[in-house]
Amino acid sequence: MQANAENLQRAAASFDGARSGFSWELAGGISSEFLNKQFNNSRVHNAGIWTTMGYTGKQGLAILGLVRFLHNPEKIFAKDNELNKMGSISTLDGGARAVYSPNGGRFNCSVEAVYRSVLSSNTIDPSWRLIFSADYSIFRNQKLTFSFGRNYDGIVTKDGNLVAALTLIAGLGNKR
Repeated sequence: MQANAENLQRAAASFDGARSGFSWELAGGISSEFLNKQFNNSRVHNAGIWTTMGYTGKQGLAILGLVRFLHNPEKIFAKDNELNKMGSISTLDGGARAVYSPNGGRFNCSVEAVYRSVLSSNTIDPSWRLIFSADYSIFRNQKLTFSFGRNYDGIVTKDGNLVAALTLIAGLGNKR
């Protein structure tokens, strides 16, 4: 019995959870508010459904593709996050991401691009987003990150939107 427990502990310690090969995920979500705490009086803030397909190689390179439908009745994320004065807006996104994350390594980097078109309005032009990010794990729960990119509005800013010089992320509590 003791030998089985030790074998199980060794197997669990060597399991890293990394997957390789083809993957496909389908997900969705909705954000709503129940006015006056009544189920028959609600308002949807936004809703969406998306799918991600990709392939992850054994050497740590992953190529991912995304298709996403979003319904945003109050915000137009394709137009500078301005308040929506036109009614319900639906957008369709398509994008790709390449991620390099060597197995067991501390360094990760990625580049992603997303193209957004507005389905329910001819007054908003399509837009796109492009971002490069890299991070280095200093300790088990501390990361140094760098991001640089262009948001959907076409402006590269340094106000924390998509451009961050160097950011230190530190976890509190146990090291994981």
